[in-house]
Amino acid sequence: MNEPEGVIKFELHHAHAPLPAGIDLCPVNAWRTLFHRLGLIGQDPGRYGGYGFGNISFKSDNTTGQFIISGTQTGHLEALETEHYGMVTGTEIIKNRLTSTGLSKPSS
Repeated sequence: MNEPEGVIKFELHHAHAPLPAGIDLCPVNAWRTLFHRLGLIGQDPGRYGGYGFGNISFKSDNTTGQFIISGTQTGHLEALETEHYGMVTGTEIIKNRLTSTGLSKPSS
């Protein structure tokens, strides 16, 4: 199977719910805004069939074994809000499976 560059597929079990309280997104938002301005995160009709590209993730001190990642197809947004992030709560690498929560599904 030949997948286009930049496209990763995985089985996702997602709970549509707000992120836990107390996660500080300010530092990651500052980095993401910089990366967006540099063109490392964005959306371009000539790339990936017009889909957004790039994501950012971080491991919060409040999330043991879990991490926060920008939501799928948010590359076109200059700035993100809390609802544009997801939290990966579990991984099964051999089965190519993730579990997550958030108001956005995690970017691949």
